[in-house]
Amino acid sequence: MMTDQEISHALAEKVMGWHVGPSELWDGDAWFDSTGKMIASLDMSFLTDDGWNCAVLDRMAEQGRVIQVNYRDGCWDAWFSSDENMAGDWRSIERIRTPPQEGEPGDRRRSICLAVLKAVGCEVEGHELTEKAN
Repeated sequence: MMTDQEISHALAEKVMGWHVGPSELWDGDAWFDSTGKMIASLDMSFLTDDGWNCAVLDRMAEQGRVIQVNYRDGCWDAWFSSDENMAGDWRSIERIRTPPQEGEPGDRRRSICLAVLKAVGCEVEGHELTEKAN
């Protein structure tokens, strides 16, 4: 299973378009946007901070993709639509399900982040990240 850091790094690179470079404020690396502006430390997480979680959803919304999230039977389901399938059959859209872990309810942020990665062409089956073959 992917770690939170692996998921956050994949989102930063594949969705946000950020790259790693030397920090201007501390010893070590940080995330930078395409203009070279330092954005965050490498230990930031889209999975533990609602602000970063919303930032990745905003980026997807800029691309015309809408998130759908549902909680049922202790699990979070998350999936994306686009302008092309908004009127389509929601049951046909692939979903990410995050089941409960050791008595804890499923994780909403994890489901959302994995659905984002799936929507941008990454395979996350079994919650392992691989690139989809084109």
